[in-house]
Amino acid sequence: MKRLLGVLMSGFLLAGAMAQDLVGVWSGRYQVDMTKVAAENRQMVAEMSKSTRLTMRLRKDKTFSVEIVGKNQKSLTQGTYRIEKGKLVTTDLKRDGKAVAAANRRNAAFTIANGGKSLTLKLDRGPAPAVLTFTKQ
Repeated sequence: MKRLLGVLMSGFLLAGAMAQDLVGVWSGRYQVDMTKVAAENRQMVAEMSKSTRLTMRLRKDKTFSVEIVGKNQKSLTQGTYRIEKGKLVTTDLKRDGKAVAAANRRNAAFTIANGGKSLTLKLDRGPAPAVLTFTKQ
């Protein structure tokens, strides 16, 4: 019983330490699977992906924000995060300053990679599959 308790406590301490290491500012980029984009849209999608700036802030109080700035768009998503099974799981609570109804909230599960130096998320929705990758600044 003591051994099981020790293992569980180690897991909680590790998750707490990992969350602490993730706190900070992350810069991101996304890569679109261009083979899934209609030929007539490839150039536009490639330009958008190069010109779009993604910034994620993870705070000690388990809140986050993601700002997306592109040529013709700017958006801000805010919410909470937790560490679960080696993933950073975010839940959006506000989009562009407006509260998100509980039924419309989305979770995103980022894979924590490279010893906590990068976060990746595979996106299957939208015009084509894409991968978001954030690296700590």
